[in-house]
Amino acid sequence: MGLYRAVVITLVYVRQNLNQAAVGDLFGVSQSTVSRIYRGILPLIGQALCLHIPNLKEAIRGRLVLVDGTDVPTGNRAGHEDNFSGKRRRAGLNIQVAADTEGGLLGISAPLPGSMHDRKAFAECDWEDLLAETSVIGDPAYQGTHTITPRKKPKGGELSA
Repeated sequence: MGLYRAVVITLVYVRQNLNQAAVGDLFGVSQSTVSRIYRGILPLIGQALCLHIPNLKEAIRGRLVLVDGTDVPTGNRAGHEDNFSGKRRRAGLNIQVAADTEGGLLGISAPLPGSMHDRKAFAECDWEDLLAETSVIGDPAYQGTHTITPRKKPKGGELSA
């Protein structure tokens, strides 16, 4: 089998979330062939797409940085009860994302338990220390850090202009 076809089989398998037997039927090969192709090609695709991942410290130099946490749903997994977020009422992972004001991606943190608040996740992934000397804007979840955040509406009150 040629490289092009092997890459297409791998991408169909990953993107469409089909089982290996179904992908094999689509391409006229066995499930075990799909498995061997997938295990061999996927790491190569990862290497080709990640030729250079800049260090976050390099990427933020001289920029205004926007940070936010995002929830990546994982489904309920046995033994990972700490991933359940009561706020979202589902299991997931908390990932911190850093971007510039033009929308360029600067960095993504390692995944943390979905039950973890953005403020704690910011500290746990060491971004609080790393971004201490940089201008950073975040949502109200980052209050208490050096991050520039909007003021929360006072209980029973109104926001100022």
